Formats: sequence, C-alpha cells, structure tokens
Amino acid sequence: MRMGKVERPRRGETNPPRADSKGKPKHAAAASVVGQLSPDVVSIYFSPVLTELAVQALENYAANLLEYDDIVRDMEAMKEKQADVAADGSIRGIEPPEPPIAPLYRSEYYVKELRQVLSETS
Repeated sequence: MRMGKVERPRRGETNPPRADSKGKPKHAAAASVVGQLSPDVVSIYFSPVLTELAVQALENYAANLLEYDDIVRDMEAMKEKQADVAADGSIRGIEPPEPPIAPLYRSEYYVKELRQVLSETS
C-alpha cells in the first residue's frame, strides 16, 4: 500500500456473480436464471433417456426370446428325426442354448412403473 494510491482489488477478494445479476453466461438458455437449476431436471433431461433405454432393452429381449424359442423348436424337431449314437450305444442329445438373460425392465408393466416413478420424482 502506497500513500495516495487506491488499493486494487485482488482476485481472491472479488465477489462471485449473484443469481440475480444482469450478466448471463454465453451459452445459457433464454429462460434460465444464472445460478438456478430447473426444478424439473429429472423430467426434462433424464426421463426421456431412461424410458428410451428401457424400451430398447425390452425390444431386444423380446427379439432374443423369439430367436431362442425358434432354436429350441428346431432342436426338438431334429431330435425326433435324428439321434446321435455314441460308440458304447448311448444316445447323446443336443443341449439347447441358454435362454437370454432378462433385463431389468422385462415387460411393459415395468416400463410403465419407471415412467410413473420418473413423473412423480419431478
């Protein structure tokens, strides 16, 4: 501090911008207020993404389940026509593949429950 000169503000001493300040960030939405989050963050941002992922997983599971049913039906038809006989005379069967693993949202009921929970959350 020199005599006769005004002390300059330092970086650590400046106050951060307040929520009601006139300045807005460069890429802020028109209706947004600086420093405030939208009250419906869950319903606006997360709800559509989560429901879309749940529906997509359900559709993939249904498609995989249909393919599995077709494979099992074809294998049963082949067992009736042909049998694999080992050298000792025992009949070896063809083992069906493992069924597809059920996702978290395995039916429309669970997807509706997800939508209801997300709408109640926001």
